[in-house]
Amino acid sequence: MRRFTTLCSSLLALLQLLLVLHLVAQVAADLITALTDQEIEELALLSKPERLEPDGEFLAPFLVKRVPGTEGNRQVQKFILEQGKKLGWFIETDSFTQDTPMGSIDFTNIILTKHPQAPARLVLAAHFDSKYFAPGPADFIGATDSAVPCALLFDLAFSLDHYLDQFTDPYTTVQLIFFDGEEAFVGADPNDFIWGSKHLAAYWERPTLFPATPSAVPYKTPLEHIDLMVLLDLIGAPAPIFNDYFANTSDYFHALAGLESRLIKLFLVSRHKSYFKTDRQFVGGIIDDHVPFVQRNIPVLHLIPHPFPKVWHTTKDDADALDHLVIHDFSILMRVFVASYLKAHPTPAPSISKMSPRLR
Repeated sequence: MRRFTTLCSSLLALLQLLLVLHLVAQVAADLITALTDQEIEELALLSKPERLEPDGEFLAPFLVKRVPGTEGNRQVQKFILEQGKKLGWFIETDSFTQDTPMGSIDFTNIILTKHPQAPARLVLAAHFDSKYFAPGPADFIGATDSAVPCALLFDLAFSLDHYLDQFTDPYTTVQLIFFDGEEAFVGADPNDFIWGSKHLAAYWERPTLFPATPSAVPYKTPLEHIDLMVLLDLIGAPAPIFNDYFANTSDYFHALAGLESRLIKLFLVSRHKSYFKTDRQFVGGIIDDHVPFVQRNIPVLHLIPHPFPKVWHTTKDDADALDHLVIHDFSILMRVFVASYLKAHPTPAPSISKMSPRLR
């Protein structure tokens, strides 16, 4: 009888696993096929690669020292807020002072939301601070860590804003989070990291009212507005390899890989080899801004390459370390992913050039 019970339990677990795998495959398939080839090409036409060049309007402001609590960090905050105002998105700040190994430091997370009245958010996030290093012959800039990811968020927001205005689904909106204080100051203290994300995740556990709609509170906390968080980090170096880190977002990871395959077939990206390792899940842990959210059961798609770029946490992580074709590929891929996720079918914008987006 005990053997029979054990066998039944094993079969039930197997059936549950097969069901989960089926659902994962179905979600990925739905995302991959949400848009037509023509719609994907329309999204690719939105690209303005010059905005993501080292002297471009979205990347250049981040290619500076921006250690928390410094003037460089405050100038980057000012830039983020200015772009949020240009977009016309709802702006929130989460400012706090924290004791650190470097003394008392001021931090500010910045949140931009397209439609704050929507009850669900597709969150795209990156950290805007740079790591502290003792003064030396060269400054640490952190071009991949994470100037490029921040620039990609603005490229995404500005390129899709026209379509999001036309998007009629009142349920889901796009939200950008720029985290401060991701980097450790010293590193010896196990608590000396992800200062901003720890604070925001804890703060968002508290019940609050929707901005702009105080009478409608379908969820208890801001955390429960998050449908999916996509965290970008260490992007921009040549030949990155992205791994499938979490089982509960494996469907979205595979969807990204599937969308990349469509872009390759349409000659809309620069290379014909995938950036995504889909044959197995990554074993091990990476400490990043997703951790406080994963601990609170928020689904996170973590887009960080492993192995890390060779220039990671060195002064060589500057503009010279960047591969601009990789950056351009990711700007298109993230645009198509977000439009597919929202099922926001693009219609031609008046200002779009009809020059072919295809790359040969």
